[in-house]
Amino acid sequence: MEKIYTMINGKRVELPQYTMKVIDLIDRVINAERELRKGNTSARECMTAEYQFLIDLLGEEKVSEVFGPNLEEMDMTIMIGGVYVIIQRYTLEAEQAKGSVDRYKRPTKKYKRR
Repeated sequence: MEKIYTMINGKRVELPQYTMKVIDLIDRVINAERELRKGNTSARECMTAEYQFLIDLLGEEKVSEVFGPNLEEMDMTIMIGGVYVIIQRYTLEAEQAKGSVDRYKRPTKKYKRR
């Protein structure tokens, strides 16, 4: 499997393979944002969930390098943008994989009825 890279905050970031663990992490972020929009949680709780997503996905060292030393000191716009860039990158990979499968489908012949 090819490695997946993306650019965040001017830095090249290698992403882990798109596994069920990654899907679960993305689901947690999406659910936290949904709860924020509904008014069921605070912005701080949602940002904490996004920060935890980055830590679980990339590791503390990479998050510190790309986004800043800790949640309290990092620019939230960069963090939020980074989360969305990561999710979009995985979506793009999945769409490209689906497209390559579609390309290799055997064409179906359409026969005219007489």
